[in-house]
Amino acid sequence: MLRLVIGETDHRGVGPHEGFTAQDTEQDDQDSGEQANRLADVAQSADASRHSIALLISGNSFRTLIIGSCRRGCHTGQRYITANSQTQEKKRMPKNNYVLIVLDSCRYDAFQRARPKTMRRLGAVERRWAYASWTAPSHFNLLTGLMPHSSPKGVFASDYYQLDFLKYNERLGAKGLEFKRFVPRLYLPVLLQTLGYRTHAMVSLPVLNPLTILNSGFDTYQLMERHNDMRAMIREMDFDSDQPFFYLLNVGETHYPYALPDESPDEWPRISGVHGVFRHLDEHIVGGKLKKSRTKPFDKAKLDELRGRQIGAVKYLDGVVEELFDRLPANTYVTITSDHGELFGEDGYFGHGPIQHEKVLEVPFVEGKLR
Repeated sequence: MLRLVIGETDHRGVGPHEGFTAQDTEQDDQDSGEQANRLADVAQSADASRHSIALLISGNSFRTLIIGSCRRGCHTGQRYITANSQTQEKKRMPKNNYVLIVLDSCRYDAFQRARPKTMRRLGAVERRWAYASWTAPSHFNLLTGLMPHSSPKGVFASDYYQLDFLKYNERLGAKGLEFKRFVPRLYLPVLLQTLGYRTHAMVSLPVLNPLTILNSGFDTYQLMERHNDMRAMIREMDFDSDQPFFYLLNVGETHYPYALPDESPDEWPRISGVHGVFRHLDEHIVGGKLKKSRTKPFDKAKLDELRGRQIGAVKYLDGVVEELFDRLPANTYVTITSDHGELFGEDGYFGHGPIQHEKVLEVPFVEGKLR
């Protein structure tokens, strides 16, 4: 990115770092030298009756160009160039890789009962609240940069958002990263690309497929072949780039039917009207009306089994996450959370989605830097 700032001195010939009103024009060009010459020509063509000033920022260095003639005794057409390659901009560049792991549908209490030793290496596990009750909108919210919230009392929402966005200085190992860097797109992958990151997503659930609006600002975006195989994600992760990386991993083992990759689909539990709902929605419509099921929707023994299966999935995933941690390079920051919770019969509910209940919004949250 090169920025040209053109202004003018007053009659005293005030220098380039004070006393002038600036206009900004920004242009992108991979060849910084070529663009520098082009912008210098633009600056040189500025009003010759005044002392014009141009500030040119190129990558991690800056150059100040003083071009033109002033009204009193200046030499027309003179060009002065100063360079400094160790600027504050370089010092503020991110130093960390960032991995965001979303355990789909994982309840906070299920996570805690599993007591995942590896994941808790990152720090204290917090009880937080998702902004949405089902997968797609919750992932969109996460990708705006807002993590599940702590529901603080006596705090304005704007103040909480500000603190949440400032947290990216720690996550990315950056300095001086402010909310204004997120706008106008307000989308984390887009911001990370502007900061030099390679951005990747691997998702397990079809509602997050690459044709959705979520796939923006990603260098790669993949719907996994199987919905319940985090280990397959790890095998495809690439850490060899000389650029910092960001990975979003949407993990499906904790989503209904809470199946592990070595289980045969014939062994998966099934609840009528739930299994494969995304794929078979239209099959429940007959003559423009929803077909009524005579099957009793909830069975306590079955729901208790499903709750236990989610806890078991977290225990299993802790071992997979350990394999990931062993592979991740130094200076990698990891956030582990869930997009929403799940209900196992509480108050007559199962699952998530069009449900207003604390257990469908309550999620685990833990994060920290490895090595």
